[in-house]
Amino acid sequence: MVLPLMQPLADYLASLPVDDDPDAFIFPRAANANHTGTLSNRFRDILVCAGLVEARSHKGTGKGRSHARQTSEISFHSLRHSAVTLLKAHRVNDAMAREIVGHESAAVSRQYTHLSTDDLRMAMQRLPDVTNA
Repeated sequence: MVLPLMQPLADYLASLPVDDDPDAFIFPRAANANHTGTLSNRFRDILVCAGLVEARSHKGTGKGRSHARQTSEISFHSLRHSAVTLLKAHRVNDAMAREIVGHESAAVSRQYTHLSTDDLRMAMQRLPDVTNA
C-alpha cells in the first residue's frame, strides 16, 4: 500500500535517527509488541496522562466474560474515525477517503464518518441561492 504522508509527519520521520538496514522498523519498540492491544494500551496511558480519560480499574464487575467490556469514546481506534471524518469534512471524495484508510465499502466508510453540525451547515451554504431570479 502506498500512502502519501502529510508534511508534518514526513518532517518528524525525517528527523528520526537513520538505521543502515532499509528493512529496520521506524519504531522498533512498537514493532516488538507481543499482541495488538499493546499499542491501544499505550495510547490509553497517554490519554490518561493528558486527562482525557480516567485510568482503568482492574477491579472485577462480577459480570463475567459474557458481558461486553465498557469502552471509552476516545481510543486508539478513534484516530481512524477522526481521519475519515476530517477527510470528508474537507471535501475529500468518498472513494479517496476509503482508499486512504483501507475501507472496502461505502457502508463501512459511513460508519466512520461523524460530521458536525458546522460541517453540515458549511455544506448547505455552498448551495446556490435559488430564490434570486
